[in-house]
Amino acid sequence: MTKPRISQVLLWSLAIVTLALFGFFVALVAGALPVDDPPAPPDTGALSQTEPAEEPATTAVTRSVRRTNPTTASTATDTATTTPPTLATVVVTATRGDCWISARLGSESGRVLEERLLAQGESVTLRGAQVWMSIGAASNVDITVNGEEREIQSGTVALVLGPA
Repeated sequence: MTKPRISQVLLWSLAIVTLALFGFFVALVAGALPVDDPPAPPDTGALSQTEPAEEPATTAVTRSVRRTNPTTASTATDTATTTPPTLATVVVTATRGDCWISARLGSESGRVLEERLLAQGESVTLRGAQVWMSIGAASNVDITVNGEEREIQSGTVALVLGPA
C-alpha cells in the first residue's frame, strides 16, 4: 500500500467538511433544527428608561411601579401580564381533487408547518396566530378557519389566515 499524498488527504478532508455542512443546511431548511430568537436577558429589577420599540398587536402588557419614600432607597417592582395570542385553527380539505399546499407560520419566510401534495379526500389541520399559505389548484379545496368557511380564488393563490 502506498502512502497517501498530501493533496489526496486535503481533498478527502474538504469533501467530508463539505458533506457535513450540506447536511447541516439541509436539516436547517427542513425544520429539523429549530431556529428561534435568542433568549431575553434576565430582568435585573432595575427600571429601564426606554421601552421596546414594538409590541405585538396580540399582546397586552400591564406595568405597575411602586416606590417607597423618595428620600430613602427606592424599590421598584415590574409586573408584566401577557395574554397569549389567539390561535387560528385552519383546516384545508381537498374535496374536489388534488392540490399542492405550502403553509408557514406568520409569513412567507416563517417556519414551515406543512408542504406537500394533498390528495383528494385528504385534509390537514394547521394552528398558529397567523398561517401563510400558498395553494396550487385552490379551486379543489375547502378551507375553514376556527370552524368558519373561507372563500378563496381558483388557481394558485397565496393568502394569510388568522383568527379574525
